[in-house]
Amino acid sequence: MARVAATGRAAAHSFLGFHVFFRIARHHRPRRVNRNDNPAQLTAHATGIASDSGSFWFLSENNLELLVKVLDGRPLNAKFWVFIGSASGLEYTITVTDTSNGAVKTYFTPAGTLASTADTSAF
Repeated sequence: MARVAATGRAAAHSFLGFHVFFRIARHHRPRRVNRNDNPAQLTAHATGIASDSGSFWFLSENNLELLVKVLDGRPLNAKFWVFIGSASGLEYTITVTDTSNGAVKTYFTPAGTLASTADTSAF
């Protein structure tokens, strides 16, 4: 099973030889997400789902904000693929590191953007 770690406003998950790091944006001024939640006070958590994927949440473990999956696409294009499924309007940054060679890819999503990513030439 994959390794999972979480500290404060950031969380990390490792699988398939890749380390995925998720960070919630720091806002100088509080910005409301809904009536009760403020991104400056949220804590990120990582949860392993399968050997190739993990999820991230910060309001409730029953309310996933992101799914990150790294697939071995080498049989098709000699690359590892990174897929990010977002259900969050918060600003966040995801950093994926290939632990075999230190290569890094960073994926940034600004606040108010509901977007997913499919990078089939990540590593």
